[in-house]
Amino acid sequence: MRCGLDSAGVQALVESQLSAMKDRRLAEEIGALRIPPRCEQRRWDYGSPGQTFPCWFVLESRTVSVGIAYCEQGFGPMQCWGVMFLTGPNTSMGMESSWHRSLEEAFLDML
Repeated sequence: MRCGLDSAGVQALVESQLSAMKDRRLAEEIGALRIPPRCEQRRWDYGSPGQTFPCWFVLESRTVSVGIAYCEQGFGPMQCWGVMFLTGPNTSMGMESSWHRSLEEAFLDML
């Protein structure tokens, strides 16, 4: 499956999420971890063997090797912001508990 959104569309989603945050300090913390949107196909453990979905990574914390990605498939569209490992053996989309309704919720889960 290809990435349906483009980098500019994902960037606009992130901007919208950040501007909606009431806690400006938290928005600044998130901004410090932002990266240019990067699409990766990530394994979906609940479907057909080998099934993947496009996940747009928008934040990375290299110190803990996790990132936040946006994905409309899998747990989306209701929970489209996910916390995922960047490297290692557990780089699938993970469990529902790692997926959230907003970038802010995902960031708080990542801490």
